[in-house]
Amino acid sequence: MGVSKSVISGVKKIVEGTSWLGSPKLVERFSDESRFSVVRVSGHQLIWRDRETRYAQKFVCERDRINISTVLEEDGTWSNSPTSVVLTIIRPLILFEIKEDAGIVLLFTCLSSFVAGDCPPPELIEPCTCKYPHDPAIVCSNITRMETITGLFERTGELRFKHFTLSHSTLQFLPAHALISKRVFGLTFENTTLTGLFDETPSSNNLVHMFVLDNVRIQRAIQWPMFQKLTKLRIMQLIGVTIKRLGKDFINNINQGLSDIFLSETRTTSLSDGLFENMKDLMQVAIIKSQIKTLKRNMFPRPAKLSSMNFM
Repeated sequence: MGVSKSVISGVKKIVEGTSWLGSPKLVERFSDESRFSVVRVSGHQLIWRDRETRYAQKFVCERDRINISTVLEEDGTWSNSPTSVVLTIIRPLILFEIKEDAGIVLLFTCLSSFVAGDCPPPELIEPCTCKYPHDPAIVCSNITRMETITGLFERTGELRFKHFTLSHSTLQFLPAHALISKRVFGLTFENTTLTGLFDETPSSNNLVHMFVLDNVRIQRAIQWPMFQKLTKLRIMQLIGVTIKRLGKDFINNINQGLSDIFLSETRTTSLSDGLFENMKDLMQVAIIKSQIKTLKRNMFPRPAKLSSMNFM
């Protein structure tokens, strides 16, 4: 979705002069769009798309909309039976032009094809917790042993989880066999220190769709071959991770079906020719707070589906 000047102007007008009815935690998903952005401002949520079209709770009966859904938490999963939608908070903002007014940009991706069960009994996942009982998301904090994670997956059998988050932890490696599988759809690692990314090259037998590193220190740097078999990967977000150059290792190992790439504070200085050339489905790309000085047309697909790009 492109962010035109008219849309930015429209959003600013709403921020300054509109009083929203009903709960600020109510948002909509539209049948004619597979993804859209929401900006949270002063406790309210604003929804927009091109042509300055605006939507509010009172319009939910119109024919082109799916029934309204309730956001369970700002960083969690929506429930809108029979479809579920998972969200990822994108920080800093992708919509930099309205940074003064906006709080958080949320990126939504339909997960109707991924079916998960209920949260397992708490004793099976200790010391971790499970959020959103009918769309289970496992959250682990302050983990120091890889065996804690592998044990959790062994005890929970074949249960599937929409998302797995590891935060504020220190490990040598992430257990690839447990995490890169058909049991997890999205992975987030934040505020964590690792010696290396995975303990072994992940198997191709996985359904990982989204991969996020946020303020993760990897002592051996990112090894792109570890991503080679993540063939379902569509969304990649890397924040505060040192990646000096995106070159042939990235091109040869990252799934060319990516739709969204977001890098911030990665100390990136250069991009290889043809970097995104074969990513025909790439919709959004942002590499910000970096040291990139040169962009070339041959870095991107022809034709390109790009609706949003930022290299500020």
